[in-house]
Amino acid sequence: PLLRLELEQQAFQSTLQPEEAHSTLQPEAALSPPPLAICFPDDGAHKRFGPQFEGLGWPMVVCGKIRVGNERQVTVKEGDAFISRHRLVIVDDLVQSGGTLISCAKVLKSLGAAAVDVFVSHVVFPNESWKKFVNEGTSGGIRRFYFTDSNPCVSDVLVAHGEPFRLLSVGPLLANVLSRNEAARV
Repeated sequence: PLLRLELEQQAFQSTLQPEEAHSTLQPEAALSPPPLAICFPDDGAHKRFGPQFEGLGWPMVVCGKIRVGNERQVTVKEGDAFISRHRLVIVDDLVQSGGTLISCAKVLKSLGAAAVDVFVSHVVFPNESWKKFVNEGTSGGIRRFYFTDSNPCVSDVLVAHGEPFRLLSVGPLLANVLSRNEAARV
């Protein structure tokens, strides 16, 4: 569990540090006119990952959700000034069915977001629920879906499918963590 936690933290830190951002989120932001903002689908994601984005210069948006039966109602709790004409990247640690991400994306698009992307460290997608993200009508307007290969059974399927899915491999991060731990022991 500790190694998994450290790997998740490393995945977010290494892919979103200013020097590394040029190879993940920033190039597409540079190609697209809209400015970038980070969005969290709920308070839990904001508490877990918000501190890793502080000081990077990207505004943050925090959504809130409540479930009423099978429906998710999403509202913007903080940062609504950074939605209109911005490219938002929704950041979360885990996706199962994807319903919360899609609901969040729909709200962001309805409030004028220029584009909505997703970054999730662990994909589960039971019953091939990933297929919602490839259909324009059911994806909530999500343009790109970034994920790690922490669950190879699912990530291999997503890589084989292609767009909108984009893999960020944890292999190099694992090597870095293990090398650093080994060096500390010597």
